Amino acid sequence: MFVFPIRNKLKDLIFYFGGTLLVNLLGFLSIICFTRLMSIEEYEVYIRFTFYYSIVHALFSFQAPAIIPVFHLEDNNVLSKSLLIQVIAYSIGYILLVFIPRDWIEFNAVALVMHAAAFSMSLTISVYYNQINRAFISVIWQLFHPLLLLISFLIYSNIDNSAEGRIASGSIASLVVVIISLLYELRRIDITPKIFELLKYCIPLIGHVLLGITVGGMYKLLGKSNPVAPVSIYFSVMLLFLAGSDTIYKIVQPKFYLALSQNSRVFKFPILTFAVASVIFGSTYYFIAPMVVSIIVPLAYRILVNEYILLLSLVVVVQILYRYLLGFLNFYKDSIGVLRVTAFSVIIFALYIFNNETMSGYLYALIFYYLSASIGLIITLKKHYEI
Repeated sequence: MFVFPIRNKLKDLIFYFGGTLLVNLLGFLSIICFTRLMSIEEYEVYIRFTFYYSIVHALFSFQAPAIIPVFHLEDNNVLSKSLLIQVIAYSIGYILLVFIPRDWIEFNAVALVMHAAAFSMSLTISVYYNQINRAFISVIWQLFHPLLLLISFLIYSNIDNSAEGRIASGSIASLVVVIISLLYELRRIDITPKIFELLKYCIPLIGHVLLGITVGGMYKLLGKSNPVAPVSIYFSVMLLFLAGSDTIYKIVQPKFYLALSQNSRVFKFPILTFAVASVIFGSTYYFIAPMVVSIIVPLAYRILVNEYILLLSLVVVVQILYRYLLGFLNFYKDSIGVLRVTAFSVIIFALYIFNNETMSGYLYALIFYYLSASIGLIITLKKHYEI
């Protein structure tokens, strides 16, 4: 049986978790600043912007960060190729966005592309250094984009502290991140036919991630009859728990993949292990999230009543389980299987949400989505791995 040497990974664990924690602390610091400098109405405009640029990221990043863990052992130039894919895709994306009517998307194409590209490129480089065990550099790239966004807004808020000002300052900061990212790595570019293998793997993931972002961010478009801004704060706290679970998985992942390649097992009962870890994270969120929200935001943002916290905690449980299973299946490069499972699950989500457009209805739909997707992933895994 394969044994995971946790002591040898303690240093990396400290770096990875420390970096992830710092990124999320920056996120909380941003929330503290934004909720005090912007009204709830302005904050909701910015929330809608993040939803749209997440969709742009899903469409045009070609899921480059997901390419790195799968191909980095096979291709020494996987990072430069991943960045090149993004340069081409975002250039095409910008041209397409320019011609979309403004009444479809209320935000500027440059802002959407710059934010999405900066996020994607900095994350790609961070993931790469994570995979080659250079944790410190990985952490620096994790922090680079969010830190620059926060600094730029604090400076620009003296001129304009509206949502539009926040977006404008973030676009400038994102442009700086994109330029530095390209200067940092594209000088090493080496085009080989294997770039098409990367594309063949990642294209199905675009549909999968696009569906996931649309499902996960639908609450941002539910309208003024729902507490969108307060719920977004709770989702921001949720990101900290997701980041914690992802950090643990990233530590285990190299040994986990090595064990799978040798037909060994890191865990005797992997699905049960994933489920228990997910429940622990969800239970912790149930008690911690309300306390965190009460500390970081003004009173006007604390209107979320207790009826939502249980549902949000269940979302944490099923989403973490889904993410663990997804990482499990990624080893087998079965992106078609992932897309098929997610597409089926989104039908369940759509059937529920369109019949119940309340916030609680959305959260129930989200739980059903991740739960059905997790069951689908388990069924798909059976053809690869005896579980």
